[in-house]
Amino acid sequence: MDCEKLVSPHSFYKTSDVNRFLKHWLQSTNGNQKYLKREIRVLKVEVDSNMLEDLPVTPWNPKQRGQFFHFRNPLFNAAVDCSKGFDLLRDDGVLATVMPGDNTFSFNIWNERFPDIPKEDFRPNSVFY
Repeated sequence: MDCEKLVSPHSFYKTSDVNRFLKHWLQSTNGNQKYLKREIRVLKVEVDSNMLEDLPVTPWNPKQRGQFFHFRNPLFNAAVDCSKGFDLLRDDGVLATVMPGDNTFSFNIWNERFPDIPKEDFRPNSVFY
């Protein structure tokens, strides 16, 4: 999969598929992917295993990245609270945050670890934070 954004509201993915994707991403060294800002949202993930099993995830460290990820798309922008997510750091220094939820999965690559997010992108009653 080589895309910048992916939103799948009706998926046939299982948590074991997500785990396999994360392990593949972690071992990736594709120079073209190094600084891409990727945003993946998958809904209706079937739970068949621990999504984060055998992955070197760490909880949010405020010294390593900001609390909010700047989600941008043609319809709207939003600040996504990633403080409850789990971070993965690749050997090439690329950092991503995984946010598993109830039958959902979000994955964000930080090309700016401390983004400057406009005030208007902090939306009241947003599902993102």
